[in-house]
Amino acid sequence: MNHAHSRELHDYRYLGNTTPGAGTNKEEIQRWVARLECMPVLERQALLSAIGVIRAKKHFARGTFGFCS
Repeated sequence: MNHAHSRELHDYRYLGNTTPGAGTNKEEIQRWVARLECMPVLERQALLSAIGVIRAKKHFARGTFGFCS
């Protein structure tokens, strides 16, 4: 291996496409998108804000700025 694998991708459309269970990730993402679309706007924004807080803590705590290991 020439480089360390990142825990974040720049494009999640192809997540899992190299394995037989590739559809599982895509289907799960579609279910979450549907759930988020059905949520009241304020609830959805609160959830997305909480996810942003988690991402920021991981990035800045490790000093990796997008490439958590």
